[in-house]
Amino acid sequence: MKINLELSQRSIKDAIRQVEEYEKKLHGRIEDFVQELANVGIAMAYQRMNGSKYDGMVKFYYLKDTSDSENTVSGNLIGENTKTIPYGDAHVSPIAMSEFGSGWLAYVLYDFGLNVGQGTFPGQTHAEDVGGWWYIDPDTGERVHTFGESPTYPMYNAYLEMLQEVDSVAQKVFRGL
Repeated sequence: MKINLELSQRSIKDAIRQVEEYEKKLHGRIEDFVQELANVGIAMAYQRMNGSKYDGMVKFYYLKDTSDSENTVSGNLIGENTKTIPYGDAHVSPIAMSEFGSGWLAYVLYDFGLNVGQGTFPGQTHAEDVGGWWYIDPDTGERVHTFGESPTYPMYNAYLEMLQEVDSVAQKVFRGL
């Protein structure tokens, strides 16, 4: 922004008005930047869920943080279950299973140094069993063998994608300001 200024009261008032207008435009662009960056993360989170067992059971959205002062813009990328899946006394959280996995498959990834945890159900005794375990599918009533769930990391990958795209999103949003 360039302001031509003369040493007169009128010119100084005009310069102040221009700075205030620029400040409003800048704040609006910062809000756009945060929203666009969140959209990048949301798209990646849905991409990681696409085709998975839990596809369609989680919604991702951006929630602007309104507790900040008017001079800052921040928010949260949210992953929220739209339903849970009953398994006996437990209820499976699709977002937690997608992010952290369960059983041996999650444990093996943890063992290789990936920053994931091992999810288990209440009373679960076979989570670390290399031979896996059997359970009854609540929809079909059939016995199913499993080694657990492999995590797809929708939120973690959303974060990585947003980090990777910061510069390109900033260039797009702030171009011409």
